[in-house]
Amino acid sequence: MTFYLGPPDTFIGSLQKAVFEQVTMEPFVMLLYYSYDAVLSRQSWAEFVLRLRGSFGSIFIRNSVFWLPANFLNYYIGTPDLRVIFANTCSFFWNTYFSTFVNRKKTAEAH
Repeated sequence: MTFYLGPPDTFIGSLQKAVFEQVTMEPFVMLLYYSYDAVLSRQSWAEFVLRLRGSFGSIFIRNSVFWLPANFLNYYIGTPDLRVIFANTCSFFWNTYFSTFVNRKKTAEAH
């Protein structure tokens, strides 16, 4: 027996879940990543805020372009037993791009 919390896996329900996740969770997770990276890089608060203001909006848009369709397909087409594998595979590619993007900006600022 499977217990579902939230909308069903219909077209509209899957779209609602994908949008909800993108609007509520993704900004928070991205902020955590930027914070973690700033601590490891020993950035000052001013450097952290400057970097966040400079790139958060553009990376959030790219995040939305990648994750909205991926999550929608995961909810709408994917079966519950394969959703974690699909999300982890997508996450591997996204995190590789995201880390490269964030660190490219940081390297450009250093030069």
